[in-house]
Amino acid sequence: LIFEMDKNQIKHSFNLIYNLINKKTYKIDLLPDQNFIFDKKLCPEFKSIRRYNNYKIDNFELNFPLAFIILVYNDVEQFERLLRSIYRSHNIYCIHIDRKSSIDVFNAIKSIVDC
Repeated sequence: LIFEMDKNQIKHSFNLIYNLINKKTYKIDLLPDQNFIFDKKLCPEFKSIRRYNNYKIDNFELNFPLAFIILVYNDVEQFERLLRSIYRSHNIYCIHIDRKSSIDVFNAIKSIVDC
Protein backbone atom coordinates (compact mmCIF):
# COMPACT_ATOMS: atom_id res chain seq x y z
CA LEU A 1 0.00 0.00 0.00
CA ILE A 2 2.93 2.32 0.57
CA PHE A 3 4.05 1.83 -3.04
CA GLU A 4 0.53 2.65 -4.12
CA MET A 5 0.83 5.93 -2.16
CA ASP A 6 -1.94 5.07 0.30
CA LYS A 7 -1.90 8.07 2.67
CA ASN A 8 -3.21 6.11 5.67
CA GLN A 9 -0.57 3.41 5.28
CA ILE A 10 2.20 5.98 4.85
CA LYS A 11 1.07 7.80 8.00
CA HIS A 12 0.91 4.49 9.88
CA SER A 13 4.45 3.64 8.74
CA PHE A 14 5.80 7.00 9.83
CA ASN A 15 4.17 6.53 13.24
CA LEU A 16 5.75 3.10 13.61
CA ILE A 17 9.20 4.41 12.74
CA TYR A 18 8.76 7.46 14.98
CA ASN A 19 7.74 5.28 17.92
CA LEU A 20 10.63 2.89 17.36
CA ILE A 21 13.16 5.71 17.29
CA ASN A 22 11.74 7.49 20.32
CA LYS A 23 11.47 4.37 22.45
CA LYS A 24 14.99 3.29 21.44
CA THR A 25 13.60 -0.18 20.79
CA TYR A 26 14.35 -1.21 17.27
CA LYS A 27 12.68 -4.60 17.49
CA ILE A 28 9.66 -5.28 15.33
CA ASP A 29 7.84 -8.46 16.22
CA LEU A 30 7.87 -10.97 13.40
CA LEU A 31 4.95 -13.19 12.48
CA PRO A 32 4.99 -16.55 14.24
CA ASP A 33 6.65 -19.30 12.21
CA GLN A 34 3.38 -21.29 12.27
CA ASN A 35 1.76 -18.58 10.12
CA PHE A 36 3.86 -19.79 7.19
CA ILE A 37 2.70 -23.41 7.38
CA PHE A 38 0.01 -23.88 4.76
CA ASP A 39 -1.39 -26.46 2.37
CA LYS A 40 0.12 -26.59 -1.12
CA LYS A 41 -3.27 -25.85 -2.71
CA LEU A 42 -3.01 -22.35 -1.22
CA CYS A 43 0.19 -21.58 -3.18
CA PRO A 44 -1.49 -19.35 -5.79
CA GLU A 45 -2.98 -17.19 -3.03
CA PHE A 46 0.33 -17.10 -1.13
CA LYS A 47 2.27 -16.02 -4.22
CA SER A 48 -0.34 -13.43 -5.09
CA ILE A 49 -0.63 -11.96 -1.60
CA ARG A 50 3.13 -11.91 -1.06
CA ARG A 51 3.63 -10.59 -4.63
CA TYR A 52 6.07 -13.19 -5.90
CA ASN A 53 5.15 -12.55 -9.53
CA ASN A 54 5.55 -8.76 -9.50
CA TYR A 55 8.88 -8.45 -11.23
CA LYS A 56 10.09 -7.79 -14.72
CA ILE A 57 12.85 -9.84 -16.30
CA ASP A 58 14.94 -8.74 -19.24
CA ASN A 59 16.86 -11.02 -21.60
CA PHE A 60 20.15 -10.38 -19.84
CA GLU A 61 18.75 -11.75 -16.59
CA LEU A 62 17.27 -14.77 -18.33
CA ASN A 63 20.61 -15.55 -19.96
CA PHE A 64 22.54 -15.15 -16.71
CA PRO A 65 20.73 -17.04 -13.94
CA LEU A 66 22.08 -16.84 -10.39
CA ALA A 67 22.35 -19.44 -7.63
CA PHE A 68 21.69 -18.63 -3.99
CA ILE A 69 22.40 -20.58 -0.81
CA ILE A 70 20.43 -19.47 2.24
CA LEU A 71 20.99 -20.84 5.74
CA VAL A 72 17.95 -20.61 8.03
CA TYR A 73 17.82 -21.21 11.76
CA ASN A 74 14.74 -19.28 12.88
CA ASP A 75 12.57 -16.27 11.98
CA VAL A 76 10.74 -17.65 8.96
CA GLU A 77 9.25 -14.26 8.14
CA GLN A 78 12.72 -12.77 7.79
CA PHE A 79 13.69 -15.64 5.46
CA GLU A 80 10.50 -15.21 3.44
CA ARG A 81 11.10 -11.48 3.02
CA LEU A 82 14.66 -12.12 1.84
CA LEU A 83 13.52 -14.81 -0.58
CA ARG A 84 10.77 -12.57 -1.95
CA SER A 85 13.21 -9.73 -2.54
CA ILE A 86 15.67 -11.89 -4.54
CA TYR A 87 13.28 -14.43 -6.08
CA ARG A 88 13.19 -14.85 -9.84
CA SER A 89 11.75 -18.03 -11.31
CA HIS A 90 14.78 -18.71 -13.52
CA ASN A 91 17.31 -18.64 -10.64
CA ILE A 92 18.34 -21.53 -8.39
CA TYR A 93 17.86 -21.55 -4.61
CA CYS A 94 19.39 -23.92 -2.10
CA ILE A 95 17.76 -23.52 1.31
CA HIS A 96 19.55 -25.13 4.24
CA ILE A 97 17.58 -25.45 7.47
CA ASP A 98 19.79 -25.81 10.53
CA ARG A 99 19.42 -29.16 12.27
CA LYS A 100 18.73 -27.38 15.58
CA SER A 101 15.75 -25.47 14.16
CA SER A 102 12.30 -26.16 15.53
CA ILE A 103 9.86 -28.38 13.69
CA ASP A 104 7.69 -25.30 13.03
CA VAL A 105 10.59 -23.60 11.25
CA PHE A 106 11.21 -26.72 9.19
CA ASN A 107 7.54 -27.10 8.24
CA ALA A 108 7.14 -23.40 7.45
CA ILE A 109 10.21 -23.32 5.21
CA LYS A 110 9.02 -26.53 3.54
CA SER A 111 5.64 -24.93 2.83
CA ILE A 112 7.28 -21.91 1.22
CA VAL A 113 9.78 -23.96 -0.78
CA ASP A 114 7.16 -26.43 -1.99
CA CYS A 115 5.15 -23.48 -3.22
